[in-house]
Amino acid sequence: MSIVALYQIGTMLHILCVDDNECVLELQATLCREGLGARVGAARSGAEALAYVGREGPPGLVLTDMMMPGMSGTELIARLRALPGCAAVPVVLVSAIEDGDEVRSAGAAATVRKPFRLLDLVEVLRRLGTSVCPRETDVPARVVAAFGRQLEDEARGLRELGPALEGGAATALEDLRARLHQLEGGASSLQRWHVAASTHALRVMAKTASPTALAEAVVRLAALLAEEAARIGRGE
Repeated sequence: MSIVALYQIGTMLHILCVDDNECVLELQATLCREGLGARVGAARSGAEALAYVGREGPPGLVLTDMMMPGMSGTELIARLRALPGCAAVPVVLVSAIEDGDEVRSAGAAATVRKPFRLLDLVEVLRRLGTSVCPRETDVPARVVAAFGRQLEDEARGLRELGPALEGGAATALEDLRARLHQLEGGASSLQRWHVAASTHALRVMAKTASPTALAEAVVRLAALLAEEAARIGRGE
């Protein structure tokens, strides 16, 4: 019997998805539920994930983002291993980076690259010894609409952040980095590639740019996000 099969509820695979980006989390949960017919739990942080396991018992598989505030994916693995019955639960890190020493030393079963694709998870499950028959599943309209609303909120937030960035405030720079991490993950998962590319470029620029140049770039990104939100609103 495979590791994953040990923790199945009846014949239904039990998957816990963990991501601090609400749109990405909803997308992953929907694909696992509708594409794999799995029982799915969702948590927006490592603390929520641990609380879920405490209530619901060990899942058959944990899918977790690697970079999250408060508790990273690798830290979650260590905390999860200490819970009763969870020492052998396979954990898959969903990450934008390649497999590395940190991932292997954390005890992850595998890494799935962002953007998240159901077939990548199917391949991981097969390597773990669990056969599944995926069903074709579209990105739900509600997830796309939610992402459009997120873009509108972020556009407003970035415009408001501009003056503080131009003034060189360290807290504003930390806020920007957190926002860009969320945006890039969501845009990649929903395959809004120009948003993901522009966000990534700004993340790189933020490491070396002057406060004035960074503030100007943030205003440009805010305008792009507002345009993309309008496209989503029109169903494009």
